[in-house]
Amino acid sequence: MSLFVGFRNKVRGADAQIVYTSFDLDALSEELEDPFGVSANALPFHAISRTIEINLLDILGEKPLPEPIQAHHRRLE
Repeated sequence: MSLFVGFRNKVRGADAQIVYTSFDLDALSEELEDPFGVSANALPFHAISRTIEINLLDILGEKPLPEPIQAHHRRLE
């Protein structure tokens, strides 16, 4: 009987790990769903596009170049 109880507890632990992993993957997929959003974890799309613009204008020899987007509170917005 004690062998069965020990096995049942191990199965419950494995079930909990599987459920936790699936919830974790679901949360991760929601974060990756909209990478250019406005949340704190979103990619800084405006800063990336401004950097590309500055680099292309510099290659073409255009002057004056626009200012790069500066970080505010350690975040590029």
